[in-house]
Amino acid sequence: MSESRSAARAACRYRGEGRFRWNLSMPVSVSRPLALLALAAAITLPLPPAAHAAAPAAPTQHVPGVYRQAIGRLRVTALFDGTVPLPRAQLSNLDGDAIARLLDHR
Repeated sequence: MSESRSAARAACRYRGEGRFRWNLSMPVSVSRPLALLALAAAITLPLPPAAHAAAPAAPTQHVPGVYRQAIGRLRVTALFDGTVPLPRAQLSNLDGDAIARLLDHR
């Protein structure tokens, strides 16, 4: 038998008898857990609820290249910083007439 097992048996032995029984005659105190519960409630109840970040203020002037749009409950901010000239050959899945028709609207 290991030492920890024999120590556990010795701890639960009652008045040296051969049978192993727990000593349940000790009174159970309820006041200490209730006091701890009351202390925890007293500490946490006066705390304010968690703060939520406020939405950024609406800009007073429109900045070029920044576009804001509300989509449902979301607010999307899109940034536009210019264009890159690409050759028409990089446009795929379209024939030359369709590309010319789409790009010549300027």
